[in-house]
Amino acid sequence: KSSFLDENGFSSGATDEEDEANAFAANTLIPPAKYEELLSSSFTRPTVVSQFAKDIGVSSGIVVGRLQFDKHLHYSQLVDLKTKFTWRQTTS
Repeated sequence: KSSFLDENGFSSGATDEEDEANAFAANTLIPPAKYEELLSSSFTRPTVVSQFAKDIGVSSGIVVGRLQFDKHLHYSQLVDLKTKFTWRQTTS
């Protein structure tokens, strides 16, 4: 068993186990063959990404995040397809 701490996007250093977990998650959410098809299309167009996400049954934000993580998109591209959350603090 292993634990990983990833706080604010910074981890204590990538490990083989962490890389394997990232690949498993990526390939589970977006099948590799489908992802390759997406990469051969006009994946910078919001309508293409939205339809692709709908076809494979995930949020368009998941697809945008994967494209950004894999450096196929800049982190400023297609951000409107991501769901934004605002956390509020509660007082006790």
